[in-house]
Amino acid sequence: MNNLSDLWHGIKTNRGAVVSIAVVLAAIVVSLIAPVVTPHDPFGADLDSVRSGPCLRHPFGTDELGRDILSRVIYGSRTSLAIAGAATCIAVVIGTLVGIVGGYARGKTDLALVGITDLTLAFPSLLLAIGITVVLGPSAYTVLLALALVGWATFARLVRGLAISISETDYVRAAVAAGCSRTRILLAHVLPNCLPLIIVAASLRFGAFILGESALSFLGLGVRPPMPSLGSMVNLGREFMRAAPWMTFFPGAVIALLILCFNTIGDALRDHLDPRLKLGQHN
Repeated sequence: MNNLSDLWHGIKTNRGAVVSIAVVLAAIVVSLIAPVVTPHDPFGADLDSVRSGPCLRHPFGTDELGRDILSRVIYGSRTSLAIAGAATCIAVVIGTLVGIVGGYARGKTDLALVGITDLTLAFPSLLLAIGITVVLGPSAYTVLLALALVGWATFARLVRGLAISISETDYVRAAVAAGCSRTRILLAHVLPNCLPLIIVAASLRFGAFILGESALSFLGLGVRPPMPSLGSMVNLGREFMRAAPWMTFFPGAVIALLILCFNTIGDALRDHLDPRLKLGQHN
């Protein structure tokens, strides 16, 4: 796989991807410096401004306690991005390890890993995540763990299929004949050729994890108050849909925007990296 500059050169002609990258980077930067950029205290109630509509002082309006929704959306985005990012990293590591080991080792090892993977995929992901959070109790760490335990199997299945094909290529057979250890073959030959697929899958899965975190928080199984979450904000605003629709609209719009951006980036990465997924390519 070429370097990052080559990757950027390949996707910069896609205007949607460029805009999506800019939006995601802006969201990450704003979430990192949230205490500096928030116009109001996201936890401070103002009973004189209860359910005030959007205005210059409160561009996104206020909620049922008079808290500034824009400030809470910024903090909620930070929560969602942090949980989704950490869950994606954990799922990628577990899924990639299971996939390349099973795909290369084959035999009983592969059979056992495939059984565990298929068992995980057999359950509806949201229901499985709900079950995990119910058992462990609602919290940010529980949501992170639940998403990772639900999402790793997708990476494992994708990586395993590619690892099987790569393990049958001439250069891998040559490495085996030369006496290279199994660990060296996995790290030097199989894993690098799986990276393009992993990058594409991770970018798409990131958006799915944002949606999953929002869904769990919407159900009251995610981040605990008073810490804001985009999903919990949508849930709170649901009771005031007619009187104060902005309470639901703005956090919901941010969720949709982030998911759209990550999916657009994933599609652009796939368009650029798919030609590099030819079987037998070796870097």
